[in-house]
Amino acid sequence: MRRSIVVVLLAVLLVSATSLAQLLYAVDSSRGVLSDGTNLANTVKADSSKLSVRGDAKAAKSWIEFDLRGIDVASLTSAQLRITLHAAKDNTCKLSAVNDNVTSGLVALDGTLTWNNAPGNITSADGVNPDNTSYTVTDLQKNLDPALTTLIGTVDYSAGSGGVAGQQYFMDVLSILQADTDGFVLFVLHGAGGDTSFATHDHASGAAEYYPALVLVPEPATLVLLGIGGLLTLRKRS
Repeated sequence: MRRSIVVVLLAVLLVSATSLAQLLYAVDSSRGVLSDGTNLANTVKADSSKLSVRGDAKAAKSWIEFDLRGIDVASLTSAQLRITLHAAKDNTCKLSAVNDNVTSGLVALDGTLTWNNAPGNITSADGVNPDNTSYTVTDLQKNLDPALTTLIGTVDYSAGSGGVAGQQYFMDVLSILQADTDGFVLFVLHGAGGDTSFATHDHASGAAEYYPALVLVPEPATLVLLGIGGLLTLRKRS
C-alpha cells in the first residue's frame, strides 16, 4: 500500500515539475528587406502582422528580441523559442542568434530595422551585391555574418510538419540564453526556401498564441529530488 502511495505521489511531483514552464513573450520584432525591386536595403519595412523570411533577390530576414532581465537563466533546464506561422507555407528556414558581444542592451527593431543596420547581417549598398566581396550573393540573401551570429538550426514547416497559419514551432535555445550577459537576446529567421511569414510580437490578431515566446522550464529535477527525499523520510517513519 505504501509503495502505491509513493508511486502516485512521485507521478504528481513529475506533473507539477513539468507544469512549471513559463512563457516569456518577445518585446520587439521586425524584418529587413534586401530589395523589392524599387526599394534598396536601407528602406525600413515594418508590418503589424508578419516577419518575412525569404532567400532570393527579394530576400527578407527577421529579428526577434527578448528581455531576460528578471529571469534566473542559470536555473533553467529547458528553453525553447516558440514561433508561429502567420500564413500557410510549405518550406524550411534557418534560425540563428546574434552573438552576445555584438549588441548591448535593448535594440530598437519595429519600424527602425533595415537590412543594413540589422545586427549580424551582411550589408549591401545596392540591394543586390554584398558590400564585403568575400561573401557571395547567396550568402547575402540567405545567411548572416558567421563571426557575429550563431546558427541554431532549421525550422521545418514543410509538408507533414504543419505549414498552416497558426502552426507553432519550437527550437531549443537554452545554450543561447546561458551565454547571455546583458539581459537581452536577439534571434534571426533567415534563408527560407520560399517566401514565408511568421507572426510578430504585436500580431494583428491580438492572440497571444501567435506571439513569439520563450518557453522556459526551471529545474524540475530539483523539485522531484526534494519530493523523493520527503517521501523516503515518510517511509522511514512509517
